[in-house]
Amino acid sequence: MKWSKYNHLFRSKRHGWLLYNSAANTFAQIDDAVYPEIVKIQKDSDAHDFGSDVGLYFQLRDSGVLVEERGDEVFRNVLKMLRLQNNYDTSQLMLTIAPTRACNFDCAYCYEQARQPVYMSDKTEDAVVDFITSRRKTLKRLLLTWYGGEPLLCLPRLCSLTERIKALDLPFEALLVTNGYLLDDAVIDKLKELKISRIQVTIDGDEATHNTRRPLKGGGATYQKVLRNTEALLRRWEGTLLLRVNIDRTNKALYPAVHKQLQERFSRIKGKARVSIYPGIVHDHHDSHPDVSCLLDRDEEARFAVEGYYEHGLQDLGTFPGRSYGGCIACRKNGYVVGPEGELYKCWDDFGIPERRIGSVHKEETWNMALVADYLVGSSYLDDPECSACFFLPVCDGGCPRVRLNNQLGRSKTNVCLKFKGHLEDLLEIYYEQKEKATGPNKTSDAAPTAPEPGAPR
Repeated sequence: MKWSKYNHLFRSKRHGWLLYNSAANTFAQIDDAVYPEIVKIQKDSDAHDFGSDVGLYFQLRDSGVLVEERGDEVFRNVLKMLRLQNNYDTSQLMLTIAPTRACNFDCAYCYEQARQPVYMSDKTEDAVVDFITSRRKTLKRLLLTWYGGEPLLCLPRLCSLTERIKALDLPFEALLVTNGYLLDDAVIDKLKELKISRIQVTIDGDEATHNTRRPLKGGGATYQKVLRNTEALLRRWEGTLLLRVNIDRTNKALYPAVHKQLQERFSRIKGKARVSIYPGIVHDHHDSHPDVSCLLDRDEEARFAVEGYYEHGLQDLGTFPGRSYGGCIACRKNGYVVGPEGELYKCWDDFGIPERRIGSVHKEETWNMALVADYLVGSSYLDDPECSACFFLPVCDGGCPRVRLNNQLGRSKTNVCLKFKGHLEDLLEIYYEQKEKATGPNKTSDAAPTAPEPGAPR
């Protein structure tokens, strides 16, 4: 057995020696009395005699700290296999449908403002159903997202498409991405039959900031109506509300107060446990954003999490790396964004850009297989030497495929790495402190490190 290359042993200012393994995504506190033994094992694990402490050996092995001679190499091969398996899996169809590019909001930063407010026709609806049906033989599940524009401007289209998808006898669940303004009682009462189990609504800071950034078309405040609608939603609906607060350099200082206000407002509602209030970090790789100077880079995102915890007591800013082998819709063979005219894209941010179309649900259009290959193969991190050698490979998933592709084609030079790179110790220290507060002191005995702490999904 040898010391894994995916181990990171460091001394926390507050909590002593901590040991993290990115391959197994395990985390343990090392008692000072045990630390000298750990150092010996790190220097020469083959020469170490575990005879007097077999328990320590099994803990280190089971937590991925000690691996077989080819253990790290085998892990990388398994990771690559799982990722490729998911990328080319045809048993699951990930379909994002935008029935319109029209919107009732006039957001200053919206990259869709200059695009025609087209609505989906009956002919395109027929083609969408045919598109799903043509893949039905291998499908076991459909993951459906309603997107836009504002999809609730096309509620009858959502209803008719949903009924036709139900008739295919295909298990599916739906996410609705909406600005929340049209979520009245009549819409809420239809959500169950639409099989919408999750809804994402965006807030842009406090009331004044939100109303400035996300006004109605033609003018008019939206903040209070959106929140009244989401309160009614939780009282009448059984799903999960994802309340995203957009964060950039201009409004990040508002987030602690906004988070507190929203928590207090929703605490009055019986279904408050079904609300996830979280910061939507607007990164500097959104090349379609009209003002990239206000967008956060990865270092700023990490500092935002650290400052949010120590200065404001925020607990849910992502201080422990997650594990994902799935990749987003852009690098999935069976993942598509469908526009209102039936046009197909691989990425949400490509929606409405003619040169980023990969094809159409209408069979007469030729597919752009070069662009499909760019997303599925060209943007992959699996054969990138720098990524293959990186400590964070097991928990990174390669970053945004669109950004990686733009970097490779010389369109950008954007950092796609995790916020943990360069800030791992600060963030893990916060995570350890949060777990200690939740479960009590977690000190090791003189014989062994604590049991490994499993990672939480992002």
